[in-house]
Amino acid sequence: MSSIIADITNELELAIKGVFPYKTRSKYNWDITKNAHKKNDSIYSIKQGSLVRVAGTTRTATVDQEFIVTLVSSFNDSPSNDNELNDRILALYDDLSELWIVAFRTNFGIQRCLVVSEFSADEPSIDFENKTVSLEIRFTIKYRTEA
Repeated sequence: MSSIIADITNELELAIKGVFPYKTRSKYNWDITKNAHKKNDSIYSIKQGSLVRVAGTTRTATVDQEFIVTLVSSFNDSPSNDNELNDRILALYDDLSELWIVAFRTNFGIQRCLVVSEFSADEPSIDFENKTVSLEIRFTIKYRTEA
């Protein structure tokens, strides 16, 4: 099953690069705070989440698996206001909207994807120490594999 997950992750990354050609993949996907501040300007990470088998056809296993895309931007607010941080947060929500459209119109172009569902995001996470703001976007990809 791991090759399917790797294939989906690779195709998901290609779709993200197509939507956000100016973003680079984070060197640290599981702990984005390890990235150097200057390299956090516009990065993303892809993580694989939980999965569950769902009813499907015989001789195949139908799986709903969560994938998490984290979009990160850095900010340098002035001492008198947080306007830049607010602008970065709004830009991340714009990015979320673009990603949402690609997910539901094209299933990210993933060949083995039956449907993308359960698209959600929590509030932005602000790391004042490293001066980054991130938005974690979760969605479920339904796919089939040989049983």
